[in-house]
Amino acid sequence: MAELGISIAAKLIEVIGSDVIKEICDMWGYKSQLESLNNTVFTIKNVLLDADSKRELSYEARGYIQELKAIVYDADDLFDEIFTLAELKQLRPLTKRGEG
Repeated sequence: MAELGISIAAKLIEVIGSDVIKEICDMWGYKSQLESLNNTVFTIKNVLLDADSKRELSYEARGYIQELKAIVYDADDLFDEIFTLAELKQLRPLTKRGEG
């Protein structure tokens, strides 16, 4: 039921722990937010693992699980944007030097 959300959460935890992301967030002043996000994603992963181990969930619990999975997907999208911005910032100085 929650397998995809679990695997994405695990990947996010790996990405959050990467040196590149830590360096980017430190440079941009988001170090504490990154730590908070890591804790949140870790908690969500554990909740999804717990839900996945249960045979049946109430409709209300299923709704919460869907919301948690949506949060994980949103965080995944956020990291895609961070990587894109970081790549653009690295490419701009190279482009300017090459033009001059």
